[in-house]
Amino acid sequence: MKRLSYLAIGTLLFTAVAFPVSGAVIKGGEKLTISETVRDDLYVGGGQIDISEAVQGDLIVAGGEVIIEGRTSEDLTAAGGRLYLFGDVGDDIRAAGGEVRITGTVADDVFATAGQLELTEDAVVNGDVHVAGGEVLIDGIIRGDLNVGGGRVVVRGIVLGNTNVEADEMDIHADIRGESKMVAEIITIGEKAKFSGNVDYWQRKGEIDFEKALNGPVTAVFNNDLARFTETKKFAKKFMFAGFLTALATALVFAAFFIIVVALITRNMFTDSAKRLKKDFWWCVLYGFLYFFMMPVAIIILLISIVGIPFSLLSGVLYGFSIYFAKPITAMVFAKLAEIKFKKKWGVWTYILVSISYFVILKVIGMIPLIGWMVVLILVFAAYGSLVTTKWEVFKKIR
Repeated sequence: MKRLSYLAIGTLLFTAVAFPVSGAVIKGGEKLTISETVRDDLYVGGGQIDISEAVQGDLIVAGGEVIIEGRTSEDLTAAGGRLYLFGDVGDDIRAAGGEVRITGTVADDVFATAGQLELTEDAVVNGDVHVAGGEVLIDGIIRGDLNVGGGRVVVRGIVLGNTNVEADEMDIHADIRGESKMVAEIITIGEKAKFSGNVDYWQRKGEIDFEKALNGPVTAVFNNDLARFTETKKFAKKFMFAGFLTALATALVFAAFFIIVVALITRNMFTDSAKRLKKDFWWCVLYGFLYFFMMPVAIIILLISIVGIPFSLLSGVLYGFSIYFAKPITAMVFAKLAEIKFKKKWGVWTYILVSISYFVILKVIGMIPLIGWMVVLILVFAAYGSLVTTKWEVFKKIR
């Protein structure tokens, strides 16, 4: 599935060809290296991505393995299997992946979730850090607050703000200047740990001797009321939510790339389809249903015929493409419908943002048990039905 997504995005982004559009640069490819300064926002998708030079704008990137060594002047948003974010960032970092490693100076906040997450000893975060993961290592300097949820959490370095850690197991070796709240099955306080603010904590074994770690007239209080955070269901929900955020972030980045490219290339592709959808919604639902359930039959019939084999293969690729990108395409059709219905004249980037918003709405609706996926299915049928009927009308005129 990952490889399919990379190939699809690579194709849509013209496979390793960069082009500036409306103040942004878009690149894609199975293996991509960016070794020249980008003086605009940069959107990148692919399998292996290596960005060694500066991006003088926002950077949005998704891939199997991502290495960023150059400076990002504004926000950095990344999703993928392995993310190595070594360069400085001029604003926020938002990252989700299987493995995430952050090194360098971040001017504002860090939001990240991963199976394995590391903020290295060379990292400096001038804002807050909000992270979650199976295994989390926090080091370096954090000038704001630290909020961590994880399976095993190790905190080193310096935290100038408040600290809130909830984990199965945690090791604290940090210099924490603000107040602390710590909840875990097991808490270990290292010899280098120092607390300059009050500590509120709970662990299953009971009280801990903080005497050597307390710096100044501060207290460490064992609080039984915090025990509720260790209930299995609560931890399960947290990590399920973290997994959902990872999946949603990845899907959102890929969908955003698709929507941006299609919108910039086609401009008014969905206008006639949206008009048809507004006029004959339920007929479009029927036509969309027929498309999704009759197309495989047509592909099989073509496959039986030797002459029809090339057409069946092409149809199969297009059919798979339409299934894989069903939600982004549906979002774009309904965004155009909204523009027509409310008599707006959106620019291309407004249309893109509305389309991405509708994609998120579709994802959220799809999470509603039973009825959610039925509603999404109807909307997808309606969008594709409107596309099929309008394209058929065009075909008849040409013929």
